[in-house]
Amino acid sequence: SFGSFGSFGSFGSFGSLTIAFNRFCHSACRNLVLCSFLASATSLQHSTMNSIGLSLSPWWSCLLSPRVPLARALRSALSVAACSPEQRTGCHYSNAPSMHVFSRSMKRLQKDRAAQSSLDSLTYSFLYDGITQRTFERLEDIEEGSRKFARIADVGSRLRAKDLKRLQRLVNATRVDQTHFSEATVAVDKQLYSVESQQEGLDLEVNHLVADEEDLPFADGQYDLVVSTMSLHWVNDLPKALMRIRKSLKPDGVFLGSMFGGRTLQELRDAFLVADQERHAGAGLRVSPMAGIADCGNLLSRAGFALPTVDSDVLKVNYPDAFALLDELRNMGEQNAPVLSSSLKRETLLAAAAAYQALYPNPDNTIPATFEVMYMIGWAPHHTQPTPKERGSAQRSLIDELGAKPQPLL
Repeated sequence: SFGSFGSFGSFGSFGSLTIAFNRFCHSACRNLVLCSFLASATSLQHSTMNSIGLSLSPWWSCLLSPRVPLARALRSALSVAACSPEQRTGCHYSNAPSMHVFSRSMKRLQKDRAAQSSLDSLTYSFLYDGITQRTFERLEDIEEGSRKFARIADVGSRLRAKDLKRLQRLVNATRVDQTHFSEATVAVDKQLYSVESQQEGLDLEVNHLVADEEDLPFADGQYDLVVSTMSLHWVNDLPKALMRIRKSLKPDGVFLGSMFGGRTLQELRDAFLVADQERHAGAGLRVSPMAGIADCGNLLSRAGFALPTVDSDVLKVNYPDAFALLDELRNMGEQNAPVLSSSLKRETLLAAAAAYQALYPNPDNTIPATFEVMYMIGWAPHHTQPTPKERGSAQRSLIDELGAKPQPLL
């Protein structure tokens, strides 16, 4: 029963063991699948990143279902190793145009509801405000107001009048195009800007556009600066979106972005792992997958950005209980939106809340929530940018300059 499940004093150690067991089994399944795929990679016709993800879709989807035991998932991964390359590429996922992890229609509906549920639609976005200010601090470190970025694109950031005023002061902006893929959000932002711009005394041309981050309608060489805060972590084809942003920049233009990272909501992820394992003998995709700091750097390089820079920041927020956290995420429109969705039963939710409280209690009986933020900076290539010297072009030895003698290696 749920009462006994949440009242045992040894539940914390049981939860820790369950989390460790789940992580071990999932890592084993993933390694088996990847090894079997790489063994036949040379014979595959589609070797792009998207086709890799698509070919793996039928296999890792079994790991995400809360109703499939881990033992069956292991057997499925082992059976993949015995498949021929033709059988692997013959699945119905291999002919799809791109890999889809998130349901954009579901996420659009969530953002619409979040925009319409509160008076100013940003009551619950204190995280957004703090992250936006930290993102602008990186822009201050870059330019210090010495350069003019006349045309700016805001991709899903929902910058408010006070943010736009600061942006105008930093980079001498004259026009900002704000885009969001939720029509309700764009309508609310228009109303907010008409009121707040008068209060802030802002004299800036701002255009509000409905546009999907996965298919941005930007022309090549259109903007001096593109800003995107807390939006790109819901994009399915992130390399394509970043490449479109890079092409929309003028030579030596700047992309400044931030999004949630891999350690975001790690406590909630562990709590649901324990609850799903106890209730369904499996593991479900309850918290969306997110990129790590190395992934962000690789994405920037793959998109063609020069001088890519990535750093991270970890924020800790305390909540009364798991339900308060989930309510906060829903009002921000940041709840999960997977393509392979599974129903969340009431008993599983209650079990996850109990596991959260037992595994991560604060001294004041609140619970912590971790939010990792990735900050990205990339430049459109230009001949004036510093580049490393060619290998072997040095004229003098560093040993001679330092006056040190080489030491033998032991």
